[in-house]
Amino acid sequence: YRLDRLSYVENKNYKKQGSKYYYLAYKDDFTSPVLVQKNKYTDEYGDIVIDPRSFAKRKEQITISGYKVNKAESHIVFSLSHSGSDWREVRIRNLNKDRYLDDVIKWVKYSPIYWKNNGFFYWKWKKPEKGKELLEQATHQKLYYHKINTKQEEDKLIFDSGEAFSRSSYKVTSDERYLLIYTFDETEDGYKKVILFKDLNANNDFKELLSYENEEGDYSIIEHLNNRFFIYTNNESNNGRVFSINPTTKEITNIIPEYNYKLDQVDIVNNKIICLLYKKGKYTLLIHDLNGKLLSKLPFDPGHKVTLLKADNNDKELIYTVNSFYFPSIVYTLDLQNNSVDYISKTTIAYDHEKFETKFIHYKSKDGTYIPAYLTYKKGTNLTSGNAPVFLHGYGGFGSSMLPHFDPGYILF
Repeated sequence: YRLDRLSYVENKNYKKQGSKYYYLAYKDDFTSPVLVQKNKYTDEYGDIVIDPRSFAKRKEQITISGYKVNKAESHIVFSLSHSGSDWREVRIRNLNKDRYLDDVIKWVKYSPIYWKNNGFFYWKWKKPEKGKELLEQATHQKLYYHKINTKQEEDKLIFDSGEAFSRSSYKVTSDERYLLIYTFDETEDGYKKVILFKDLNANNDFKELLSYENEEGDYSIIEHLNNRFFIYTNNESNNGRVFSINPTTKEITNIIPEYNYKLDQVDIVNNKIICLLYKKGKYTLLIHDLNGKLLSKLPFDPGHKVTLLKADNNDKELIYTVNSFYFPSIVYTLDLQNNSVDYISKTTIAYDHEKFETKFIHYKSKDGTYIPAYLTYKKGTNLTSGNAPVFLHGYGGFGSSMLPHFDPGYILF
């Protein structure tokens, strides 16, 4: 009973879409959560907008794996996973009339959903042979556009990645003007990455925005504003930087230079560039204008992991989470007009996390390599006596750092 009590957690991880807040919650004894909508995060109760049991067959486990509300907030498109499969079934609900539409989109995998007007884009893969849906490798990735209240057979083909397995990805800018495709071109030495863009308000073909060799790092489109694409890259800047490019003239403007801190996340919200920096166990949030001028700064305590939740530029607030080795996610909102921070929700735990603390340390290994580490312990523990037992976990590969994260199993020790 003691171990079960300590490992208990309950969380409402809010996501804001449009003017409302959404989160997944367990209801009754059903093992898959329903999607709940609130008008304000301070409301005590919300409304269930999607119940996956409506689509479950007998004794079938079905879960909501993603959802997206359209700009008019009249419809929500959502994807379902049946019995843990990677294949997704995409459905739509009319939020005004409180009913599901008859539209059914199948053979979707590894796909975000982006709205444009009264329809949305999605990745569809080649339909596998009957009986081998969970055995055959997914191939022939194609991007389609589906107009609501139509059949999938009528969907418009937008982009074809080719017959083989592809790792292409896509996004639509918040203003719903540009469709971006991240794809690959084969070369004699391997392949190069290519970013294509298409103006959805004009009847034209895809154009190349950027192409670069794989060894040159990564480029990621943050947003489109004022006829400029804002782009993150770690090319020639290991810690990351931000620049913009005019899609018509290809003029490049440097916006945010490489800091002495790693640029861990970057987004554009309310016409402000939000940068989350990380160095030696500590996160700092910087807010810039669209020309790169620093407007404000928000530091966080060492040993706390900060994550920005994806937002659109037309949002007036930024939602982020903070957690650590000894407490799970706490959700906050930052009003970008007056820089005020408000608490949204926290995960319920069965112990007092104020009894613990984390210290960031570093040392040199036998060959002189710099090794960063976190020590988490009960306050008052003598760390130099040599008598304190330690649970040690380390990792170092593929350029990936282990950052603070909550695990109920740690607390048991």
